[in-house]
Amino acid sequence: MPKKLQVYLFILTFAIQVNIKAQNYIDLSQLSYSNTPLNQFDSTLNKTRVQDLYFSFSLPYKINEKTALIFGLDFEGMYAALTPQGNGGSVAGIMLKLGFNKQLNSKWNLTAVALPRIASDFKGESGLTAEDFQLGGLAMFKYAKTKQLKYKIGLYYNSELFGPFFSIILGLYYKSENQKLEADISLPSIVDVNYRLKQNLFVGLKFNAFVRTFNLHDPYYHINGEYLAKTSNEIHSYLGFEPKKGLILRANIGHSVGRNYRLYDIQDKVVFGLSVFRFGDDRKQLNSDFADGVILKLELLYRFYTDKKGKK
Repeated sequence: MPKKLQVYLFILTFAIQVNIKAQNYIDLSQLSYSNTPLNQFDSTLNKTRVQDLYFSFSLPYKINEKTALIFGLDFEGMYAALTPQGNGGSVAGIMLKLGFNKQLNSKWNLTAVALPRIASDFKGESGLTAEDFQLGGLAMFKYAKTKQLKYKIGLYYNSELFGPFFSIILGLYYKSENQKLEADISLPSIVDVNYRLKQNLFVGLKFNAFVRTFNLHDPYYHINGEYLAKTSNEIHSYLGFEPKKGLILRANIGHSVGRNYRLYDIQDKVVFGLSVFRFGDDRKQLNSDFADGVILKLELLYRFYTDKKGKK
């Protein structure tokens, strides 16, 4: 069998088996860039922009009729002034996705993924250190209520630099019978609702919440080391256009809510984090916050359709 056909069948079989969603596609890769207008620091007139670059790809591989392996890679980079004095700083994160998906029975499905990650400013003279590495994972159960409606429950963990971080995930996926309305909800992190206006045009509303930490080899305040804790809740509206089957462009305009990019001494920890809560948090913030503001984002996706029709 030709290799190209083998890859097609692996992806097709995996997408049918996964049953995470009622959808007839999987997004194999995504590239996005976002920028903001100037955001003012607290108690000063100084301002900063925030620029983010994100790339992700995933590749499933069939083992048997009920099991498939998951491989992938995520990259994210950020640049902003982190202090009111205008000291610009960039950080980046590289995360592997290594896991499996298993169809347990006609209703239940399990996805488990290990998420090892390097998160740093990559400025260490002697290379990477232990603080640059984080270990995370995700376990998600999906239940098929109907052909249009799926429920999901899961647990996410990551060894953030402030301490162990957990998030319980509750959600659902719904797609209307006419394939126009789609809702993908994974609380407390993601809500994505979109509606297809035409065959190649759709609009949507998305909420995204995230927590990231990055080790800083080049600290701003303490020579013994610091880390950046990046936290934000973002609400976006978007317009999607599919000029060619599987190639999707999305233009987003949004606003941050409760955004903060805070610097802490590398030894300053919490007992553990659970979603938006931090237990035993008496850390001393070293820098000042800057205001919430508008976010402009462009996205490019490659979507693999699992049926001949592809889309409606």
